[in-house]
Amino acid sequence: MRGLLHHFISFLCLCSLSGCGIKSASPYEPMIESIESPPQRPNLLFAEEMEKGAYKLFVDQLDASQHYLLYVRGNVNRDTDCQEVLIHPDGTVSLTSMPEKRLVLSFEPTLLGESFDVFLLSMDKTLLGLAHLIPFPVINTQIEGYSIQGEILNQTAECLFFTASGFDPEEEVLMASGLNDEDGHLTKYTASKDGILRFIENPAYRGRRGGKRKLLMIGKKQRIEAEYLWGTKLLDYSHAFFQSRTKSDST
Repeated sequence: MRGLLHHFISFLCLCSLSGCGIKSASPYEPMIESIESPPQRPNLLFAEEMEKGAYKLFVDQLDASQHYLLYVRGNVNRDTDCQEVLIHPDGTVSLTSMPEKRLVLSFEPTLLGESFDVFLLSMDKTLLGLAHLIPFPVINTQIEGYSIQGEILNQTAECLFFTASGFDPEEEVLMASGLNDEDGHLTKYTASKDGILRFIENPAYRGRRGGKRKLLMIGKKQRIEAEYLWGTKLLDYSHAFFQSRTKSDST
């Protein structure tokens, strides 16, 4: 299996998103199994999307004189890469091998809905921060304060995970999912105390291997309607490539 950086990610200079790709093997032993849980302290790693599929990293309240480890893991193929980094006084990040260049993570091409986790660790493997990134979501819709984003959970793209936010604390939400407007029925769900609703869709249980589905959510403020591809219909890198060249499907 090739490294994650070769397949999905180039560590790029901030000044040029097309140069400075890092493909060298990591000298660090991946230890992702030991850093699955959130940091014990406040999360110190933040990712700012600069453009579709490209993120600039920021770190808060860390000693700029120390070096750190940055792990990037693909959550579908589980490929992992690690690089040693340093933190600048302004909170930006650089590879220790290129300290003058600000680090940008660029994800292209990926599958539509593929997610990545970025872990920041001290040199003794203490987890300091993490960021969950979905460069090209299956759905990425915002309307009237509500938003919904979707990602795939397996290599066949038959199981998908959605996060909807913007609801009032413990707001009741009606939701239906199906092949068309008549398919499926409305089911009542309750948002969390943070106004977030998370759920899994598994259309493959009906015997299909791929297709398009409609999703409807009705809250107090508005209704959200969106379509998404799944399964074999989603396993094409051109979907993410096209999304990277267009604006999000926000309305």
